[in-house]
Amino acid sequence: MVNVSYTWSHGLTTDPANRSTGGAAPPQVTGDLRGNYGPTIADRRHVLTANFVYDLPFYRTQRGLVGHLAGGWELSGVQTFQTGLPLTAVLGNGTCFGTGVACNDPTGSGCLLGASPLGCRPNQVSDPNANAPNTYASWFNASAFAARPGTQTTETSERPGAIRGPGFWRTDLSLFKNMKFTERLSGQLRFETFNTFNHTNPVCCASTNLISSFFDKVTSTRDPRILQLAMKVNF
Repeated sequence: MVNVSYTWSHGLTTDPANRSTGGAAPPQVTGDLRGNYGPTIADRRHVLTANFVYDLPFYRTQRGLVGHLAGGWELSGVQTFQTGLPLTAVLGNGTCFGTGVACNDPTGSGCLLGASPLGCRPNQVSDPNANAPNTYASWFNASAFAARPGTQTTETSERPGAIRGPGFWRTDLSLFKNMKFTERLSGQLRFETFNTFNHTNPVCCASTNLISSFFDKVTSTRDPRILQLAMKVNF
């Protein structure tokens, strides 16, 4: 059995924050929804997933010593490819438009007094994804953003979700041995591998705050290869 599925999606919103963790993301200028329009935080454009299950067609009845050893084997796997999620650069200084509150939190967690970090964005002077290095030291084109000068009295130009984070792919494989002990007693020996090829999938970024020393840097990755062995008995 083989299944292949592909999903293309594109979500756009004027409130790009994750309500489960960060609350609402008000516009930089009160009422300017157009300036707050961008991809949702779950805007993953392309997702390709394939899975298979193959029961080896040998010694299905598992009779005799050879049948018990060579029969009942099953191979399965899942292959996943996904493109990255949108990220938003934020300002670590200046003033949150529409709040009058200083935005000087270098951790990137947001403005003071609970104002949204998506309301404190820098100016975008070019495409941060064009000719991006895509390295651990610099994932996107950091020079695409500039801090708001003190003399600027207009809304900054970056829209939410201007940066596209790294995608990932992973292969999971499993080998099962189905065993028949008696008519009513059976078992299964399972050897499973997750991220079988130990592919490194970076997580971007440590910070998207313009004044942070970790701005644009990859400091973590998804899970490495995991192996597990299990046995279950059915009676």
